[in-house]
Amino acid sequence: MPKKSIAKTSKKFPKKVSFNPKLTIEVIVAAVAILAFAYFLSTSVFYPQKAQNLKEAMVPAAVPIPAQADYEAQYLQGSKSIGKVHNFGQFETKLIRVGFFKGQFRTDIAVKNAGKETADFFVEKAAVRQSSSTYLYDGGTFNGKNFSPNEERSGYVLYKDVPAGISGSITVVIGNSLGYSTIFNTLSSSPHIYIIEI
Repeated sequence: MPKKSIAKTSKKFPKKVSFNPKLTIEVIVAAVAILAFAYFLSTSVFYPQKAQNLKEAMVPAAVPIPAQADYEAQYLQGSKSIGKVHNFGQFETKLIRVGFFKGQFRTDIAVKNAGKETADFFVEKAAVRQSSSTYLYDGGTFNGKNFSPNEERSGYVLYKDVPAGISGSITVVIGNSLGYSTIFNTLSSSPHIYIIEI
């Protein structure tokens, strides 16, 4: 009986697949993102109120900004009432109160044109002085242009770089007006000066 030849067969196994953890994590993240997006779409369509709440939760809450009234209340609480009057020249002025407003030194003033002609009150000449230091005008709400006779106005004046800890005797100039000098027979600039304690 002839011998059967047995052919040698070699089994072929698939090549070993290498494991890439980075790729696996990326696939998982992508799958989660797709599921989250699908959930968001489904809630937007079927539960619009829930979607709106989700959107609101994702938006950070705004930090409240103090209203102008809050700043004004703080100023009134921390300021000092003065109430002094200056009636020299064409303009009568009153220094009502002083203090700090939004970090700047502020004076509240009232001005009346006591003359018979329209004139300007030069509030931009305002300054605060103490010893050798002078702090100049830095804006405010008071408008000194074109005062009609007997017209009265009020507002506040701000001063630049006045230190928050300022105390003791200070000289406050709230502005200048032009007055007629009988000595020099000409118009001259008259500062409206107040010496106060704070």
